[in-house]
Amino acid sequence: DLSHMMSLTSVVVVMAITQASDFNLHLLNPAIYPEALCLDGTQGGYYFRKGSEATKFKIHICGGGWCDSEQDCGWRSKTNLGSSSFWPPVANTNQSGFPGQWNLGLYGLLGNDTSNTFKDWNAVFIMYCDGSSFTSYREAPLNGLHYRGRKILDGVISELLLTHRMDVASEVILSGTSAGGMATYVHANLFRSILPVSATMAAVPDAGYWFDSVDLQGKRRMRDNTIAGISLWNTSTFGPGNDACMKAHAANGEPWKCYLAQYLMPFITPPVMVVNALYDPAQYSAVLGLSPGNLTTFTPKELAEAETYRGLFQAEILSTLTPKDGAFLTACNQHEETCRQPDWEGIIVGGTTMMNAITDWYLGKAGNHTHVDCGPWAPDKLSCNPTCVSLPMHGAC
Repeated sequence: DLSHMMSLTSVVVVMAITQASDFNLHLLNPAIYPEALCLDGTQGGYYFRKGSEATKFKIHICGGGWCDSEQDCGWRSKTNLGSSSFWPPVANTNQSGFPGQWNLGLYGLLGNDTSNTFKDWNAVFIMYCDGSSFTSYREAPLNGLHYRGRKILDGVISELLLTHRMDVASEVILSGTSAGGMATYVHANLFRSILPVSATMAAVPDAGYWFDSVDLQGKRRMRDNTIAGISLWNTSTFGPGNDACMKAHAANGEPWKCYLAQYLMPFITPPVMVVNALYDPAQYSAVLGLSPGNLTTFTPKELAEAETYRGLFQAEILSTLTPKDGAFLTACNQHEETCRQPDWEGIIVGGTTMMNAITDWYLGKAGNHTHVDCGPWAPDKLSCNPTCVSLPMHGAC
């Protein structure tokens, strides 16, 4: 019964006196979730900060790329992106760095600063350690590595429903960055399906619109990597809510399309606010094959190619939006923007900040909710938009 299920709580690791801005680590209890394993076999988990508005949740899915080969996944298993052994018991915005790895991005949409409309909501940061955007499932380890991303996500959802009472949620915003942004597109319908019918839900994927476009050699780099990943991860289904997408594309032998936003968007039920930099350096390296993606180092020929790509990318995103959706597309040469305070409050597109654009869209205020930035790229100014933040170009969320 529910009272019995409510007693099956996660293992909460707290080893310090916490403050209002602190997120506490919850590792999934191995007795309850024995299959919810990171690549190295440690338990998956999430960070949680309790808010005063108990029925409202903002849930962020951490990014960190994919591993689509055993070698890459083996390397990843020795980092915080493949093992929970690196995760500190308490995370907050005052940390100088995530031990041995990076600074955990708990700012912006996830933040609780006074200007944030969602500051008093429960905040969840789902840690990423499976390399598959939470879609993998192999019953047995493969050469010592555990591909259990979907079991981690299922475990986290169960904990949110039963321990943190998301089963009575009134409002939920699901966000994610990079691979977590992709996971937001892929799993938005899943989250919608497990929430109360009366709950309001919206999705804010950031830097997760990985474009299935040809690279400079005429190859489909993103498509090929997606297909390779699906094979390694043993991903055969994408869960409740994506059945319509699977049915539409599996008949043509293209179920991989239900991974990529441009093909998923017509099937996503909740409203989606697409956040993406149109000069995203990660897009250039992962999709076009232009490395390292820093436009300040590009030759005139490479800049022209990047500009052409921006046009195609922008047109594709806009073509997939429906009246319920919105977009905040910047002219910044950076990756992941919703989790950095200078971006969240500072980037202005079409006369509005990212924070105000997302807030107004979510609240259903009248007006335009599709914000597209200037162009072309201005190499002498780092961007045609003076509000873009300069290097470093990568967020940490």
